[in-house]
Amino acid sequence: MSTLGTTTMEEKPAAASGAPPDLIGDFALEVADAEGARALAGQVLEVLVEVLGGRGAVLLSLHGGEPALVASCSAGEVAVATAAAVWARGRAALEEGEPFCVTARSGDARLEGAEREGPEAFVLVPVFHPEWLGLVLTGRQLLGLLYAEGDDAALCGAASLERLQRYARILARPLLELKAQASASAEAAPDTTTTPERHGDTEG
Repeated sequence: MSTLGTTTMEEKPAAASGAPPDLIGDFALEVADAEGARALAGQVLEVLVEVLGGRGAVLLSLHGGEPALVASCSAGEVAVATAAAVWARGRAALEEGEPFCVTARSGDARLEGAEREGPEAFVLVPVFHPEWLGLVLTGRQLLGLLYAEGDDAALCGAASLERLQRYARILARPLLELKAQASASAEAAPDTTTTPERHGDTEG
C-alpha cells in the first residue's frame, strides 16, 4: 500500500567550496488525493527554502485562472498577495516562462504598497507541465506559480534560478493531481438544473 504524499530525501555532500548541500534527493511522487498533493508540495517547499538559504516560499495553483494557495513554508499572506499582484501585472511574461526577480523590494518601482513589505529579495517563477507526443515536446501547460523570498540578492542569481526551475518541475506533479481532483469533483457533482416536465395531451 502506498503512502500518500510521503517523500524520501538523500542528502548530498556539500561541495568543497563550502556551498550548502542540495537536498533535492529522491521525492516519491506517487500522490493519490488532494491531501497527499498538498502535503508533498509543503515538503518540497521546506527543502527548497533550506537549499536556497531563503526565508520562505509558497506554491500557488492557477486552476480556474486566478492564483490560489496550495502550500507554504515560513511565508504568509504578504507573500501570497505579492505573488498574485505580480501575476496580475506580469502575466504575459510569466506565461512565456520568464521569472520575475526582485533584489531590493523596498526600492523597486514595479511594486506597490504592501508588496514592498517583507524580505528584500524574491522570485516568482511559473510552474509548467511539459506535454509530449512520443519523444517530441508538443507544448507545455501552465499549472501554477512558485514564489521564494530571502534577504540575499543572490536569490535572483543564475544558480538560484536554476534550482527554482528544477523544483518547479517537481511541484508540477502535485499541481496536476489537484487539478485532476478538482475536475473529477466537478464532474461528479449532481446536476442541479431542472428540465421542465413535458405533459402529453390528455384525452377528452
